[in-house]
Amino acid sequence: MSKILLIYPPWDVECYPLMGLPIFANILKNARMFTDIKIIDAITLGLSHEKVIDMIREIKPDIIGISIPFTAMIKSARKLIKMIKKEFNDIPIMAGGYHVRISPEDVTDLGVEIPIMNTSTLTSPNYIMPEWDLMPVDKYKLSLYLVNGEKALPIQASFGCPFSCTFCCNSKLHEKVKNRPIDDVINEIKYVIDKFDVRAFHFWDETFTLNKKRVNEICDRIVYEKLNILWTAQTRANKIDNDVLEKIREAGCVRLSIGVESGNSRVLKSINKGIKLSDVKNAINMINEHGIVSYAGFMIGHVEDDIESIIDTIEFANKCNPKFVGFRIAIPYPGCKFRDDAEEKGRILTNDFSKYTDDNIVYIPDGLEGYDLKKIQKIAYAWFYVQSYTGLSIYLIIVLKI
Repeated sequence: MSKILLIYPPWDVECYPLMGLPIFANILKNARMFTDIKIIDAITLGLSHEKVIDMIREIKPDIIGISIPFTAMIKSARKLIKMIKKEFNDIPIMAGGYHVRISPEDVTDLGVEIPIMNTSTLTSPNYIMPEWDLMPVDKYKLSLYLVNGEKALPIQASFGCPFSCTFCCNSKLHEKVKNRPIDDVINEIKYVIDKFDVRAFHFWDETFTLNKKRVNEICDRIVYEKLNILWTAQTRANKIDNDVLEKIREAGCVRLSIGVESGNSRVLKSINKGIKLSDVKNAINMINEHGIVSYAGFMIGHVEDDIESIIDTIEFANKCNPKFVGFRIAIPYPGCKFRDDAEEKGRILTNDFSKYTDDNIVYIPDGLEGYDLKKIQKIAYAWFYVQSYTGLSIYLIIVLKI
């Protein structure tokens, strides 16, 4: 086979640049498996299923690969697969992406093959850097998470996660953290700078500061090579200290995100987060003191959440003093303990995965039955950013459902 076409299926949700297909394209390129590799990013280009079929007719691939990184994309992906099989029954189809790794049965029932690939592939000599030149980079809204509107692209220095939070599917994959060679990371940064004139990056490592020695080495190289980049990363509240913060700030880090999830100690323990509220306060104070923008992410609607724990979360978000916050409504994705618990309690409202986005309520825990989670979310944001309510008002608005 000489020509492969890789596709992100149509999806009407605004999305950040996705790395899966550019990475896979690089692996195929270096393995010399195909003489021609093309990618259709139907999400970024806003393509319909019919338009994707038109492009397949024009490209005439020998094999098609479909990436399904998000659970909410599965309905669209299945529609596309059925349309492809109806018109191009002789073209083999394979599928990958995060959701497929968690729930392969969602595509194998359509006769789709799933190639074997794990994080060891991503840190081997067969993977160097994403093939961004195959993507519509000029169409991306690239300033996500950066404060001055700089163009940016994602990058990863490591893959995998050693932790077992109940709301995350990483624990099902049971993959150890794999580190890319630092030379490859630096070379990728240089490639993006030279090819696209982009000098800002989002490190998508699950916990960028997991290994202090490695963080120091990456930062030292960035400084030594005079790359003059700006970047963001995500970490855990108990995996930073003043030495690390000084080092990453010197190397161009402008923002650190911390997943806090709850401002209630009981709920934190129930979701196996492995941090303390005091860790969060200390971490955000240190981040702020080093002149790095702090972001704290919270979730509303954990299995053990009730109205008191939600109020604790809203109040804690203000007390720990991050520059920015996020209040996402918890979603019980397939493959995580959170979903198992939600199913056991019979609290899942729908199994239509296309609704598993931030715009919909798909689950309400026992302790929040009768409450409007969207209204609570709005109150949380207003309390943090506008300060238009008093503490008493939070109780009145939520409890009385005003």
